[in-house]
Order: sequence, then structure tokens, then C-alpha cells
Amino acid sequence: MLTTLEQLGVPRSAIVTVEAGEGGTTGTADALAAWVATHPSRVLVVVSPTHARRYRRTLARVWPRDVPATIVRHPPPHPFRPEG
Repeated sequence: MLTTLEQLGVPRSAIVTVEAGEGGTTGTADALAAWVATHPSRVLVVVSPTHARRYRRTLARVWPRDVPATIVRHPPPHPFRPEG
């Protein structure tokens, strides 16, 4: 992911990876909310198209009120369709 962001022109100094272990949706949302509570900043989260709505809802439940709302985005769905 870092390489992709850098290729898109995002400076490496603007990219932060927050460790969340094996947390799944709730665990990663909790980890990100805890991080932003101690590092107030604007946050852009990029997730898969099938995961975006669920992740946005989960973040809304745990996001600190005193920091800007997170932005959740996803790339366009992949056109791959299995033949069979």
C-alpha cells in the first residue's frame, strides 16, 4: 500500500501505518480511533469496495468527538468476473 500511495504522489511523510494486529473491522477501527485521539489530525482510510460501508459505520461508533471526522474511500470495484 505504501508504494501505491507514493506512486500516486502522497509524500512518505504524510503516510502513517497504525498497527492493529489481527483485529478485524472492530479491532482496526478501535486502534485507529485510539491513535487519532493522541495524534489529532485528518485521516483518510482506504478500504475495499465491499468493506467501505461497514468500516465507515464502525468508525462512526468509536471516533473521538474532538477530532475531524475520518474520510473513508474505496477504489472502483474490480471488473473481474469468474467464468464458469
